[in-house]
Amino acid sequence: MGEFGTPHLNFSDPKLDFKYIWVKGVASMPITKTLSLSNAGPLPTTVNLRIDPPFSCPTEKLTLENNEPQTISIDFDPGMKQDRMSDKISGKLTIAHANHPHRDVVHLQGEVCFPNLQILPPNIDFGCILNDTSKKKYIVLTNISEMAVNYEWSFLEEETNQLNAVQEEDEGKGRKKKNKVLPINEVFDILPVSGRLEPGQQENVEFTYQAGNGLLYNGIAVCSVDGGPDYEVPIIGDSSNVSFKLSTNEIDY
Repeated sequence: MGEFGTPHLNFSDPKLDFKYIWVKGVASMPITKTLSLSNAGPLPTTVNLRIDPPFSCPTEKLTLENNEPQTISIDFDPGMKQDRMSDKISGKLTIAHANHPHRDVVHLQGEVCFPNLQILPPNIDFGCILNDTSKKKYIVLTNISEMAVNYEWSFLEEETNQLNAVQEEDEGKGRKKKNKVLPINEVFDILPVSGRLEPGQQENVEFTYQAGNGLLYNGIAVCSVDGGPDYEVPIIGDSSNVSFKLSTNEIDY
């Protein structure tokens, strides 16, 4: 075929764009678009089609006569985006000609839109505060998606642990006892615990640490988004008593 020149194909679109928008209660299904190919060369050409996932094409091989268009289907599967994070995915349809090194390329782009948040800062450290006192810190939630976001906070209990449990001596008894460990939801408080944000809307979320028992609490707060991902926010708070020791109990002037 080389003596007749390079084969040339015409396409109805040089690029195909796909967009999936999450809708509550509606299962994600592949999005299908059509592409028309025509052979602008003087001779028939046989082509093999190769495509990048999550795009797919049921047609793998075609023979195109001169100026005779054929239509193929291209599918985009948004269900392959398991993390439910909004994203743009690029791919391409590569068309190889039999008995000729020439390649034609059609660019593909798929966009998936899920309910997503931006959480800043991404973690909370209360530092060390006095026993039987409290401290507040704030994070900012921003709806960075195209649809409203419904969220709810909880604690990941199985990931929560209390470190450095202080052991104190009973005065005059010489025995040691461990400080009482409280459930994580009695140590940290979140307000509001749930809410709804419109696209672009921001909200301050208040975290309160109720210190006590001389313990270091290290856990994870989880912001669950309806239709979106679960965002994990590490949270840590330490507590202790003020203590002092005199170098001497008597001063002799």
